[in-house]
Amino acid sequence: MLDYSDRLVFIRRSLGDYQSSKDGNVYFKCFNCGSGPDKKKLVLKLETELWHCWSCDVKGRSVFSLLKKVSHPAAQEWSRRFSDKGRTKFEDDTPKEEIVELPPCVPIEDLATSKDPDAIAILEYLQGRNVSIKKAIRYRLLGGLAGKARRRVIFPSYDSDGCLNYWTGRSIDKSSMRYLNPPVDRKSIVFNEIDIDWSKEITLVEGPFDLLSAGENCIPLLGSTIPRDCLLLKRICENKTPVLLALDSDAITKSHAAAKTLYGLGIEVRMLDLNGAKDIDEIGYEAFKELSKTARHWYPESRLNHIISRIYSGSLV
Repeated sequence: MLDYSDRLVFIRRSLGDYQSSKDGNVYFKCFNCGSGPDKKKLVLKLETELWHCWSCDVKGRSVFSLLKKVSHPAAQEWSRRFSDKGRTKFEDDTPKEEIVELPPCVPIEDLATSKDPDAIAILEYLQGRNVSIKKAIRYRLLGGLAGKARRRVIFPSYDSDGCLNYWTGRSIDKSSMRYLNPPVDRKSIVFNEIDIDWSKEITLVEGPFDLLSAGENCIPLLGSTIPRDCLLLKRICENKTPVLLALDSDAITKSHAAAKTLYGLGIEVRMLDLNGAKDIDEIGYEAFKELSKTARHWYPESRLNHIISRIYSGSLV
């Protein structure tokens, strides 16, 4: 049995008093139906994080989703402290190959007091890319100090329930393998959906460092295409979420292809002209914030004008 003492203290502070049972479950007053103080009907199974109210039938699959219903700050703190520790899943709920585990790594803020040469090199690399410790903490960045993740900046991704669903590790050295990724189909995840508000315009960029420059409500594609069968496209269509496309300058044709797909599904699309810059990371946060205001809405004739301009310039279509 895992030691849940720290987590129980945190949960009790956020949800109030609880009753425990012989099977290891804990019961709280339901936030939704307000079951009486002597009738704690909301049960939380700590080992699997599944929760359910026997009175109103509200339910979820993680402590994060439960805390998010009650207190968003508490949910964010839980994600930071506990989401990737000790989580057990049913074998028939998630195939083994889809269970994601972080490589050996530590939070970036912990590297600041380390004398390890690799830790110092990672911090210097981030400083060279204008990533402050504050921003690294905001995006939950990690530093790899051992194994295949050594001398890599790790970008973890969490789903809407606060569960780790992916990560990508950027080498700080010149390497034939610039990025290291887990054996997970990227089409099945939305990178850091935990941070996304689907009721507002989202910005789609290519890489994780672009995310740091683009700011809030941004999703890195970890590529330059949007497959028709990916979860990201499903989420956008479900919520009718407007999209700002901000892919690298060398992916303009792919940007038009992505815009065509989104527009054909009834999604409002704006496309950003990087104004000569190679990518978002090169522009920086403040400049991107201003430049994004100039992004124009995409229409089918936008793609036609792009094709015509390539013909006039002598490029092949």
